[in-house]
Amino acid sequence: MAQMLSRLVRDGLIVRSPHPEIGRAQRIALTPVAIALLPQTQQAFAEGSRRCFSGFSADERHAAVGYLKRMHDNLCDGRAGR
Repeated sequence: MAQMLSRLVRDGLIVRSPHPEIGRAQRIALTPVAIALLPQTQQAFAEGSRRCFSGFSADERHAAVGYLKRMHDNLCDGRAGR
């Protein structure tokens, strides 16, 4: 993660600043360059989603998204692997 953030800083897409309340934490913000790229990013994401779910029924898409959300929640809660 640190390497990815460093590359994003290097490429001028994000800026880091110290968190005012948590000494070791940093705040991450998009730069104007990154904000200008958002429409392209959103279009690429929409195209990728369309391709991923090609041939899926609405019910299948809904189920798949639900499973992905549950996996995400497991990982974010630190429960994965228990």
